[in-house]
Amino acid sequence: MATSTANNYSSDPAAALQIAQRAPSILAKTSSVTTTFPLSMFSSADSTELWNDLEQLLYACLRTGDDKSAYLCVERLTDRFGEKNERVMALKGLYQEATATDMAAMKTILEDYSKILEDNPMNVPILKRRIALVKSIGRPQEAITDLVEFVDSFPTDMEAWCELSDLYQSQGCSSQAIYCLEEALLITPNAWNLHARLGELEYLTGVASTDPNEVQSHLSQAVKRFSRSIELCDDYLRGFYGLKLASDKLLQTNSTTKANANVVISSEKLEKLSQLATTKLETITKDRSTRRKVEDRLQPRTPDRRHDESWRISLFRMKKHTQRHLCRISKTRPRHRAGHGSRTICIKPEGFMWRKVVREKAMYDAGYSASAMQEGGRWAAVRRQQRGSFSADASVAAKPDPGRMMSSSAKRAPLLLI
Repeated sequence: MATSTANNYSSDPAAALQIAQRAPSILAKTSSVTTTFPLSMFSSADSTELWNDLEQLLYACLRTGDDKSAYLCVERLTDRFGEKNERVMALKGLYQEATATDMAAMKTILEDYSKILEDNPMNVPILKRRIALVKSIGRPQEAITDLVEFVDSFPTDMEAWCELSDLYQSQGCSSQAIYCLEEALLITPNAWNLHARLGELEYLTGVASTDPNEVQSHLSQAVKRFSRSIELCDDYLRGFYGLKLASDKLLQTNSTTKANANVVISSEKLEKLSQLATTKLETITKDRSTRRKVEDRLQPRTPDRRHDESWRISLFRMKKHTQRHLCRISKTRPRHRAGHGSRTICIKPEGFMWRKVVREKAMYDAGYSASAMQEGGRWAAVRRQQRGSFSADASVAAKPDPGRMMSSSAKRAPLLLI
């Protein structure tokens, strides 16, 4: 089994849901793999990618509440790598933590971790799980103590330094939090998100300080850290936003305090950085909003979107509106002609509008686009006019519009008549 930490799965809930929906196919692949030692060496289906996908599926199922599939993932991993595998032990503990119902169960899991560490104090996955569990049950001081001991034993663990920084920051120890992030950057110097996070800590420390020299020092460091983050990633939104805040705050500080020789960044550079951040923020937000609109427009309709809550609300509102409208129509005249988009629809008190909404909902479920729904509805209206179904008397049926009947787009449009 892979020994690297499987943290490459997306934290986006939508992405986790998409991974969890693949549970039947991934579990079916793993069930066909031979797990016994001599035969597993000759199995072509037994690959590292397969078990990495199964581990990612375990995380996604725990996030989405699919405990049954998560349990099957733990079972398959246990059958393949054995109960004594350190990573499997940690994943099993993670499943137990996620399915625990009360604090007593959490304490029981914590005791189990302690027993495992008594037998093997260097079990790194269990050490991390125990620290995470201690933090989750509300013991930050104990978690900090355990993490300090952990980084003393494993000083190159970047994630441990970042977690220790977050714990120190939650307890109001800003200087210790900054020190821990600096240690993490020694391990991964090109991590732009860590540079931005360090800039945030410097900015918060400078804003909270009352000494003008400390304020200027921390804000200058924040500007440098944010500048480094956008240098490593030129479209990092968080970095540009932090640069905008830090540079404006430092300009304000320099203008309100007396001039001294400790100014690290000149006002001209700060103004240029602020203007650059503003321009890039406008460009990035505009590009991302445009890209999101294009992706939504090109995204195919899947069965998961058929029962959208917005559709049910729209149908309910349209039904109520149509009922009130038709009641008002029936009191005045037998039929009503109302403009609707690019066509003219004759509405009768029998509820044609409601039939139209149901037809468009059926076309939506079938996967037709909005333009196809519009063209299909227009062609259906023409067909009804040909049959004379709009008229109260078939002998006075409305004549079809030749221009609309000869529309090539209408002829090609898929029809779903009600």
